[in-house]
Amino acid sequence: MLAQFKRHLRSARQYVRRLRGRLSPTQRVLARLNREFGGVVVARGPFRGLDYGDVAAHGSALFPKLVGSYEQELHPVIEAIVDLAPEQIIDVGAAEGFYAVGLATRLQGAEVLAFETEGDARQSLKQLAERNGVADRVRLEGHCGPTELAESLSPGAVLVCDCEGGEYELRERQHLNLMRVAEAILED
Repeated sequence: MLAQFKRHLRSARQYVRRLRGRLSPTQRVLARLNREFGGVVVARGPFRGLDYGDVAAHGSALFPKLVGSYEQELHPVIEAIVDLAPEQIIDVGAAEGFYAVGLATRLQGAEVLAFETEGDARQSLKQLAERNGVADRVRLEGHCGPTELAESLSPGAVLVCDCEGGEYELRERQHLNLMRVAEAILED
């Protein structure tokens, strides 16, 4: 009886170890791409060549970003920002940094201030900036309210904002006139 119990216990431990080692379907695909192609990069679109490695997407799907079709309607806007060549970009609701890091790679002279409150997304943003060699120009902050935004904006800055409804608070406050200070891209 004791021998049988020990066999079941050993089997249960092996099963738990296998479960711990399992990857999500997304992680398996990313691991395979890393193995077979030496990296996971954005294939098309304004951030072509952006190296994602094993960085996870936060608040959106990863594969449209890697394919280059993510928010395709904004591609001309991204190109317009690149043509403006601003010295400062502020990204409110930056998630893992697709826009913040992508714009930093396209605009070598720009400083990027990325606001993100979620801890895992902040960690991914740091990792994405490091992977793409722009960590020295991407500054990461937490919460962004009207006061933090007003204190951060420089004349001629570009503001990219996608913070799940928080755009309204930033846009509607009387003491902050975004359009006089910065070019603004607000996603509703």
